[in-house]
Amino acid sequence: MTGQVCTGVLQLLSPEVTNIPITTYPLSKHQEVVIGRDPSCQIALRPNQYLNVSRRHAIIRPIQAEEKGILVWEICDLKSVNGTFVNGQYLRGCQKLFSGDQIRLGQDGPQFLFESLHH
Repeated sequence: MTGQVCTGVLQLLSPEVTNIPITTYPLSKHQEVVIGRDPSCQIALRPNQYLNVSRRHAIIRPIQAEEKGILVWEICDLKSVNGTFVNGQYLRGCQKLFSGDQIRLGQDGPQFLFESLHH
């Protein structure tokens, strides 16, 4: 498994139909991705549509998994007002992401699906 190329994507899910992606955001293996309402965020959400999302809500960054030598991602809440949830659990600090994880910004906020693709 050492030396695998791994890419990640974040899919914004439709609020009307669960698990149907409406927008896909590729994740860079070299750069952090900030999600929030601020226009400077790499994933900038519409401020009028997502009122419960902080200006800089959460960050996803690539990290090296020491045990396998492959790239993985972690998500960190940026002290948002309404919190970040991974698979329905309130996120405290940072957590590694696994393919299929569902991320929600606030209890009723936008939901994303994280996918990690190994080549």
